[in-house]
Amino acid sequence: MDVCETSMTFVMETSDAGMGKTLMAMWMAYGLARMEGRAFFVDDTRWPYGSYTSYFQPPPTPSCLPPMTSQVVPCPHQAKHLVVSAATIRTTFGHAFVEEYEDPRKMQVQRQHKIFGMIRDGYEALFRLHDDDANYVLERARSLFEPVIERGGINIGMHVRRGDRHPFEYQYSKDYVPLDRFMQGVQYYIAEHYGPSLPGNTTDDAKVTRDAHDGPIEALKTPAAAATQQDRPDLLTLTSSQAILASDDPDVYTAPEMAGVVRAQDRIVLASKKTLEASGAKNKNRYIDEISGWEGGFYRDVFWSLGRSKTNNADTSDRNAEPGEQALKLRELVGRAYLLDLAVLSKADQVMCTLSATGCRILAVMMGWEQAIEQGAWKNVDGEWSWRGIDW
Repeated sequence: MDVCETSMTFVMETSDAGMGKTLMAMWMAYGLARMEGRAFFVDDTRWPYGSYTSYFQPPPTPSCLPPMTSQVVPCPHQAKHLVVSAATIRTTFGHAFVEEYEDPRKMQVQRQHKIFGMIRDGYEALFRLHDDDANYVLERARSLFEPVIERGGINIGMHVRRGDRHPFEYQYSKDYVPLDRFMQGVQYYIAEHYGPSLPGNTTDDAKVTRDAHDGPIEALKTPAAAATQQDRPDLLTLTSSQAILASDDPDVYTAPEMAGVVRAQDRIVLASKKTLEASGAKNKNRYIDEISGWEGGFYRDVFWSLGRSKTNNADTSDRNAEPGEQALKLRELVGRAYLLDLAVLSKADQVMCTLSATGCRILAVMMGWEQAIEQGAWKNVDGEWSWRGIDW
């Protein structure tokens, strides 16, 4: 077998604790490589989450051999063998890329149709969970969603990101988007789905015209709208519809606002310290001196300290250090939980999320352009921004 004439190697090494940005960049790199006729390779040697195949099936194998390391360069883009990584994102997908692939004749998300398509190509080729998790997702989605559809209901997904990721919307930029906003959206979508005959519906006789950047949630942001919402009956209890939740914060699942909401997946559940203590759980892990739950959502410093003893986890500056076996096992659980949440949630009829979270943008890609954007099934509830690709 000969060496590839042209190639692109995506290096998964990153200083970012989150998995989402790496996935988005990798999928976009794959789409770009395919568009340029390059063979595509993945290097997971120093990925903080461990081995690529701990989560996914092996990526598609090119019909040629990868080039020698000495032949692979980050620039210029015309080079035969390119390397793309977190360190080169601004170069590879910078202004030249945007000028080439954004459509200046369109507005908002429509400008990024080609870029969305690239990322979607990468998702379709690379987001193939290993068999156990893939089978779980199929069965979970079937058991959650099909009964609701058969009864004429609608499945509404909610992705609630907390932790160290705060909203773009100024009034919540140091806090989080209120859970009430999500639940108001649930009520609206149910009313819109069933039509004017449903008690509490205010959509009149016509279906509401909406898309990903001009949606119904805008009307629910005012105090007056919120007060009106409180006077309406709970449509979740009146209909066969269902709200499904995925969040990095375990306490969101038990919040009063989320009563009646179903967890997206229960294969890997990250519990809060309060829940662990209430259940009488005792820590037997020699790497952790006391019960240490997943408090308040995903925080980068907590991620980097996973698997370290309490006496050693204060210094997380050396993030490039080789993680130990215990650390990798814990990181793998966190990563798999994230992927399972997204995989199940993306199969809902409607999805609401905050654009500030990379997982939110990933959900749109997983749903596809037609459903997410053209049909408006994906909705950002964090300000007025529309979907966009790579966030530098």
